[in-house]
Amino acid sequence: MKTIVMGFLTLWLSGCASAKMVDSWHAPGPVQPFSNVVVLAMVPPQDTALREQLENRMSELLCSLGYYTRSAQEAYGADAFCNLCREEVLAKMKKEGVEAVVTVSLVGIAAQPTKHDTVQIAQVNLFDYQKSTTAHLKALGYDEPQRLYYWETNLYRVTDQKLLYSGKTEIDGQISPEQFAQEYGPLVVNDMLQSGVLQWR
Repeated sequence: MKTIVMGFLTLWLSGCASAKMVDSWHAPGPVQPFSNVVVLAMVPPQDTALREQLENRMSELLCSLGYYTRSAQEAYGADAFCNLCREEVLAKMKKEGVEAVVTVSLVGIAAQPTKHDTVQIAQVNLFDYQKSTTAHLKALGYDEPQRLYYWETNLYRVTDQKLLYSGKTEIDGQISPEQFAQEYGPLVVNDMLQSGVLQWR
């Protein structure tokens, strides 16, 4: 199974000319193993279909590595992270044994490449990041084909909401949202494997 999935990732990466990793960061030292993950995509309010595609695609890839993974929409509904308070969300996740949250978010649109400030990101916990990103997304949209889109994938530990990994990806706006969702997941998962924050289970 491991060989099949690795071949699948390699095949996808060989054709991902429209998407590339800009840079990434991971917390120093070994990462405590985890197995139960929720994937939360944060996109502009009008791009609900893209959110579903991103969450489902990332969930599929993590499941193929042996992680028990669900999308945030499947686990808690479309607006749970916005409508419930921090304590309610944490209580639900801990009750269900969720150990980590992977966030996927649109963080910028530009005509030229931008740099990833991982030092600043590492100081922000899961819920503060979700709150600030949601507010920021109201001014953005995945609908300007001549632009470069910058997406950020973070991995947070649920027990203390601390950041374990952050990766930034540059996407050519000329590809469709569907193609983007297909290319993005394998690219990031491969980087997370190489950094050691994900393992084959």
